[in-house]
Amino acid sequence: MNPYIKEIRKTLNQIKKNQEEKIHRIEKALLHNNFSGDRCIAYFTESISLTTSNEDEYVVIGNFHIMNIGSGIIHQPIIYLEIKGDSDFHFSGKFSLGEGKGNPDIFEWERIKTKGEPKKEYCFRPLKINKIAPGENLVFSNFQLRFSHCEKLLLSLEGYVYYEENREGIRALNSISFTI
Repeated sequence: MNPYIKEIRKTLNQIKKNQEEKIHRIEKALLHNNFSGDRCIAYFTESISLTTSNEDEYVVIGNFHIMNIGSGIIHQPIIYLEIKGDSDFHFSGKFSLGEGKGNPDIFEWERIKTKGEPKKEYCFRPLKINKIAPGENLVFSNFQLRFSHCEKLLLSLEGYVYYEENREGIRALNSISFTI
């Protein structure tokens, strides 16, 4: 058997195991945690494309979910994503750059400027939806995080949700982290 195929299978099995562990932690948090009156929870799901070639990039395709678990409506949700680490990366997704740029019929999200570092902090608001009813979900879907194949890599993506009823915000139940 080709050694690359064996290594790819091993990596894919590890990814599957990690995903199952994340799902288990999220389910446990949903079933056993007292959310202290929080009306929503947030979490990431992701898919990772790994490469053995030094010329190719690693690609993460992610989704950030907001689930209204309360009995009231959530108004004006805002997503804040923060990328930590010193490695170079490129963040992209289906969002307009704000300030009237981009066609609102095409984009479902708009990037809002923050006071922080624009390369590492991303803040978004939905363009077509301004409330989440009880039991409903809102998803910032298919964003991409790309980074070069390198010997050392340390990146972490954390997420937060703010909304009219909770201006303090809530942290996502999980994060996306890479260490190579």
